[in-house]
Amino acid sequence: MGVRPSLSTARAIGMLETGQSSRSVDRQFGVHHSTIVQLKDRFPTTALVQDRPRCGRPRKRASVQDRLVKHLTLWNRKITARTLQTNLQRATGIRVSDQTIRNRLRAENLRSRKAAFRIPLTPRHRRVRLEWCWRHSRCNLRQWSQVCFIDESRFNVRSNDGRFRGNRREGERYANVNFRQHDRYGGGSIMVWGGNTLNKRTQLYVANSNLNGNRYLNEILRPIILLFLTNIGQNADFQHDNARPHRARAVKDFIQKNNIVRMFTGFESNRAY
Repeated sequence: MGVRPSLSTARAIGMLETGQSSRSVDRQFGVHHSTIVQLKDRFPTTALVQDRPRCGRPRKRASVQDRLVKHLTLWNRKITARTLQTNLQRATGIRVSDQTIRNRLRAENLRSRKAAFRIPLTPRHRRVRLEWCWRHSRCNLRQWSQVCFIDESRFNVRSNDGRFRGNRREGERYANVNFRQHDRYGGGSIMVWGGNTLNKRTQLYVANSNLNGNRYLNEILRPIILLFLTNIGQNADFQHDNARPHRARAVKDFIQKNNIVRMFTGFESNRAY
């Protein structure tokens, strides 16, 4: 006994039987043209709308097992296909291949991808950051234009720090086009530093060796930042992160002695924003 067609399927069949073209029907239902063409060819012959039996090995897993695999994956995003295979066999007694597990996950738009990185945040970190955002949510464009943001970046000379991936065929692992050259003895890196406001930017500073507190004070803060903040105006604010050179005692004393207002403290105490 055939499966009763749904209301939309019955409407599509009726429109086709009245002589409408398959193109006009698929446009009205917003489906792919091949869907209507298959329905047009199948229903007059079999009086059925479901797929006809196919050759090949039948599927072992029903929709219940598919949902179990999906829920286990969503509950633990780091679980592997092999572990899912074992858990499914223990729970249902059905044994399938790990590739079948991957196929079913791909059908649910779940694919194994390289995870993104972020710093670990405690509940206190999240609370303090949220409070800071609320305190400064009403700052206008003029106030933000008086904040000097600085940061530094390191660039490797010969290679990057990330994982290298490439597309290759079986047996081509050691082909010349698939090698990634890597100098075991390094190759060097360059540290660059810079600062900017909404409309201005500092000169680019290049540190050819490790940057400590004394170098940060004598090569960046004293000759670059102090003059840059003076040109911004008396309401200028300064922001740098908690890198080790920024937390040196000499750096803190210099900032306090020259009345440099740090953004994290200035906005909260000295300025009534």
